[in-house]
Amino acid sequence: MVINKGRSAATVRQYVRAANSFFTWAADGGHEISPDGVRAWLRHLYFERGCFENSTRAARLSGLRTVCGWLIANGYLQDNPATGVESPTFHAKAARKRDTVSLIKLLNAYKGKTVTSIRNRAILFLLYATGMRRAELCSLTLDRLVIGATTGRVHIKGKGAKERTVGFSGAPVEALNRWIVARCSVVKDPGEPALFVSVSGPTPGKPLGADGLRHVLKRAAKLAGMNPDSVHLHLLRATFATDLYDSGIPVKEIAILLGHADEATTWKRYIAISERHLKKSRIPDSRWRELVAK
Repeated sequence: MVINKGRSAATVRQYVRAANSFFTWAADGGHEISPDGVRAWLRHLYFERGCFENSTRAARLSGLRTVCGWLIANGYLQDNPATGVESPTFHAKAARKRDTVSLIKLLNAYKGKTVTSIRNRAILFLLYATGMRRAELCSLTLDRLVIGATTGRVHIKGKGAKERTVGFSGAPVEALNRWIVARCSVVKDPGEPALFVSVSGPTPGKPLGADGLRHVLKRAAKLAGMNPDSVHLHLLRATFATDLYDSGIPVKEIAILLGHADEATTWKRYIAISERHLKKSRIPDSRWRELVAK
């Protein structure tokens, strides 16, 4: 699926987990591999597994349908049991962003001079400066970062092997330069390409994984006095996108920087209510002066 459909490895893993969940449930309970069996599985997810979000069950159904399609194409399955099963309806939630006060707290959560603090600060600054996805940051290599004294840019390999370049300046440049120097004290293999590596634990000097990045974010939330569950990458991406929009960047260009193929995705999921949007969508003061008598 990674090769044939251009899906990212992370997306394929999610699809496979959904399919495994269905087939394991069906085998353990003696359920049919059929549309009725899939409908029963969706009810099981809701009533017995507490999967109340329609969007989550819809995503799992989509993953199951895709994997079954692959199994049919490769001769492992005759019919797709997910065909004809109605997907749970849901409405996309309005984008939310980090407000300025909480963003300041989050970005300044790591103030120490330890290698871990220097790395984590660079990670947070780069995430906000570029709007990168989790997998994109974890797979980022040194050769994809170009950095000088005041400006930098990063060449990102995104979903479907699509590449894009995002520039930045200011504080992220200083944070990254400090990390590159500190990185030398951790990485013993001169051929290690990963920009961000583990600092401690069983694999110091090896690429930082998704769990490690998740820990960086959760730890930053605790240090900033915030609820760890309220800090995740989507909010940082939405904050990046909305702040660019507020600064006057067209949505079409923001979509390119986020790695979106469809501009509508950027509008629906990443542009939060912003001052620029409010100014554009409200009746101007000049019109009120015409309408209201003094």
